[in-house]
Amino acid sequence: MTHEPLKHARLAACLRARGRAPSGVAVFDEIDSTNAWLLACDDPKVRACVADRQRQGRGTRGRAWVSPGGVNAYVSVRAVLRIEHLAGLSLAVGVAVAQGLAQWGAGEVALKWPNDLWLEDRKLGGCLIETRPEQAGEWRVVVGVGLNYGLDPLTLGAVGQPAADLTERVPWVEGSRHRLVAVVIDALWGLLEDWPARRADWLARWSVYDALYERPVQWRRGEEELKTGRALGIDEAGRLRLQSDTESLWLDVGDVSVRLPI
Repeated sequence: MTHEPLKHARLAACLRARGRAPSGVAVFDEIDSTNAWLLACDDPKVRACVADRQRQGRGTRGRAWVSPGGVNAYVSVRAVLRIEHLAGLSLAVGVAVAQGLAQWGAGEVALKWPNDLWLEDRKLGGCLIETRPEQAGEWRVVVGVGLNYGLDPLTLGAVGQPAADLTERVPWVEGSRHRLVAVVIDALWGLLEDWPARRADWLARWSVYDALYERPVQWRRGEEELKTGRALGIDEAGRLRLQSDTESLWLDVGDVSVRLPI
C-alpha cells in the first residue's frame, strides 16, 4: 500500500541531497491550502509551504483538488515580482516541473496549455498562481503545484476527468514521496531564481513538452459556442495560437477553456 506521511526532517534531507538549504520550508500535517497559507504568511523567511494533506485543495477556475494524506505532492513556493513580470510565468512553471520530473525518472510528461501536466493525455497535475499586492508596484506571487503520486485506483477514477499517476513512471518505494516533493521545490526555486532574466529561454522550452501542437482541439471563451480547430503552439507572450476553418487567433491565459475533442 502506498502511504508515506510527510515529515520535515526527511524532506530536509532530500533537499540537502539536491544542494538546497531546507530553511524557509513550512511543513504541515494538515492545512486548508498550501497556496492560501503562503499567500497570507507575512514572515519573509518562509519561501515554501508543503502539506501531507489539504482540506481545501484548489485547482484553476475554483475547482477542488483531491488532496488526501500520505500520497501526492502539494507544494507552494513564493517570490516577489513586479506585475509586468507575471506574463508567461504559469507556462514556465509547467516547463520547470516537467524538466524536474524527467530528471527524476518520470519521462514523457507533457504540458496542456496553459497549466496542466499530462501523461498520455491524462491529467497528472497542475499549477495555480495567486498574487497579492505588496508595495511600490511589487506583488507577492505564490506558485502552487499538485501532482498525483500513489493515489488508489478508486480515488483516481473519481477525479472527474481522465487522470494519471506518477507511479506509472516512478515506482513507489520508501522515501519516494519526500524525494518527489524535493524535486518540485528545487524545480520551482530554480525557475524563480532565473525569472524574469531568462524568461524567453523558459518559454522557448515549452514546445518540447507541448501536448496539443498540431492536434485538433476544441475551445470556448466564456459562454460562447464551442469551436474546433488546431493548436499551433505559443508565442513569446505565452498566448496559444489556434487555427479554425475560418480564422486564426491567439488566446490569452485565463480567458478560455481548451480541450481535446471527445
